[in-house]
Amino acid sequence: MNYSLDLCSVKRVLVAILFFSSSCAVDARLKKFNPQGSEIDIKHFGAKGDGMSDDYPAFLAAADYINKNGGGTLIISKGTYFLAPYYTKEKPVRDITFKQCTGLNIIGQNAVISVNGQFHRGVTSASQYKFSTTREITPLRLVNCRDVTITGIEINGNVDKMTKDPGVVEGGGYLLSIQQCENVTLSNLVLHHSMADGIYIGGGSKPTINLKMFNCTSRNNARQGLSITFLYNGRISNCRFLNRGITDGKYGRHSPAAGVDIEPNQTSPKTGKIILDSCYFENNQGGQFLCTAPRSTSNVILKNSQLIAKKSNSRYQVIIAADSVLVENCEMDLGKGNFWPTWKQLPGSHVTISKCVIKSSNQGILSSSLNEKDNVTIMNTSLFFTGDTLKSYFPYLQTRNLSFLNNNIYIPSASIKSNKVTSLVQGALVAKGNKFYSDNKNVKPMVSYQGTKEVQDH
Repeated sequence: MNYSLDLCSVKRVLVAILFFSSSCAVDARLKKFNPQGSEIDIKHFGAKGDGMSDDYPAFLAAADYINKNGGGTLIISKGTYFLAPYYTKEKPVRDITFKQCTGLNIIGQNAVISVNGQFHRGVTSASQYKFSTTREITPLRLVNCRDVTITGIEINGNVDKMTKDPGVVEGGGYLLSIQQCENVTLSNLVLHHSMADGIYIGGGSKPTINLKMFNCTSRNNARQGLSITFLYNGRISNCRFLNRGITDGKYGRHSPAAGVDIEPNQTSPKTGKIILDSCYFENNQGGQFLCTAPRSTSNVILKNSQLIAKKSNSRYQVIIAADSVLVENCEMDLGKGNFWPTWKQLPGSHVTISKCVIKSSNQGILSSSLNEKDNVTIMNTSLFFTGDTLKSYFPYLQTRNLSFLNNNIYIPSASIKSNKVTSLVQGALVAKGNKFYSDNKNVKPMVSYQGTKEVQDH
């Protein structure tokens, strides 16, 4: 009997043994740190956290390990973790993706994830839009996960180091992406300088359900601070959305460059049951809060929040056109922009604005829908015109199903021209208990109530 083996066969056997031994050694090393295999530090996968070494392989290995175990806790200990690769057509590297996990915790301990943004996004195809296949990776992407907690992490997209051809559209590159997940808690996160959104929630055929987000800041991203395209039951509290569209470099921005944008891509089920409480919006270049989808969005509450335009020149500072909206106890300084409770030719808005203070040098609140399906109530709210010259009407309200109740409207006497209409409340159901006044008791704003069914104003 011939017991000899050819050289190639010997090599294959040795490689198999070495691979098996290496895999066992890795598993044994991880279990040594945690015998149950449920909690592990990113540095156990070889991450340095020194801000210079490429820690992408360690993060990829950590995600693969947790996915294999169906969940677990990843500790990202103190340090700055640099992820060097970026996506190109020639090198389509993977996002750091956690999928089909139950009981996933990603806990930062004064940790920073720094995504490589030092590259150029050139046009690779163009039709109606100019597309690029070059983008930064998404360092935290969740798909079909349940019972998730992410806390204590700063993520820097470094878009200030990036450039692009004129007109190139965004094409991904979020800092945190959540898709078809359930029971997600985000806290104490700082997400900034993304080439697109700080946080993106949506995608897929099912909504993300039950999301809590608190004490988070999203700033200086090229597109949105927070984009919501498919979410049911979300509560966002004590969060800050700042400087959207200001990327501190040559990259520029992507439309609409809003603080928060609810833009559902599904009509059934509707995105909704979303509460934003005690949040702060400031200097977002395309507007502070946008929702232009009344057919696919319902049950939105914005309360106890501040929305400050600062240097943003957008006319569309606040648009909340949805089915069943409450905006309550908010302070808004809209600069040159307005609050739009209805949106163009998309009917179905049911909006209540209550106990708010709204300042604007434009029209303040602008609603010009005569569609029977739109219903707007504005009550117990104070409106202040802050411009030098009244170029239009303040406010501008021509909505058939409008109730305008117990509001105070201030227009400086210097902006009021004799025998000129200053305010429109036309075609409404009722205008009752409202006070229009100026700094001069002898100069009063002139209101047009044409077509309003019931008028009992001061």
